[in-house]
Amino acid sequence: MSDQTEVIQIYREVLSGSRKRFPNHFFTGVDGKQRVIVITCHLIGTVLQIADEDIPEKVSAELLWKYRLRPPAQTQGWNFSQLMEHCYPEHLKAWHFHQVSNGYWQNEDGMKRLIEAIRFVIEEECQIPVEEIPKRVTHAFFKEHNLYGAFNQFGQSTYETVNAAYPGRFYPWQFHTVPMNYWKDSKNVESAMKWLVFDVLKMENYDSSWNQIQIKHFVENDLQGLLIRVFHNRIREVQTWITARCSSHATIVL
Repeated sequence: MSDQTEVIQIYREVLSGSRKRFPNHFFTGVDGKQRVIVITCHLIGTVLQIADEDIPEKVSAELLWKYRLRPPAQTQGWNFSQLMEHCYPEHLKAWHFHQVSNGYWQNEDGMKRLIEAIRFVIEEECQIPVEEIPKRVTHAFFKEHNLYGAFNQFGQSTYETVNAAYPGRFYPWQFHTVPMNYWKDSKNVESAMKWLVFDVLKMENYDSSWNQIQIKHFVENDLQGLLIRVFHNRIREVQTWITARCSSHATIVL
């Protein structure tokens, strides 16, 4: 009898009640880790006959604990999410399930998992080019891909969530929505205008942008929110804001 066959036989005896409990230290160490994986896969695939592709929909912590898998998993220090990832490393991620285990996204380890999950879904599962992320990753994206728990860690801000995985790669205004009250902060207005005038329009200074900046520049560069909320969709108000920052503002007639 192979070790795997023996492990499964012991598990069957525990389930049937012919054996009261598992042998002492049965699930400790490296060998114990493999035994936990063996009996979990046996339960799901053979006893319950759940296909791999159906596991996220049909398998839950409640179901596995009902079949006496909680103590073995806890011996390895695993919660439900970690157990699934160890048993099906090539097929399943914790976020494929309806709900991850409590604390999965929290603390330093949780943050590493969060970043890994966001990048994996964007780059591997959806194969979204980095430059297209602001247009294609939205509030609905996180819900669709079972990453809402990760999304909640950043106050449901698309920008803050993506920025955790791609720090400094994007600006908030490049996304469909900016964080609440974002344009009420003058520093954010200043940053966006500097980016538009100097990085996008390639102006040497504010003086040269005064009579060249147009409504279309805001629209084409995802700054409609800034234009509407701060400048009330009026180029004259944009020019007034620019005038205050021109070295020759005294000579500009509005």
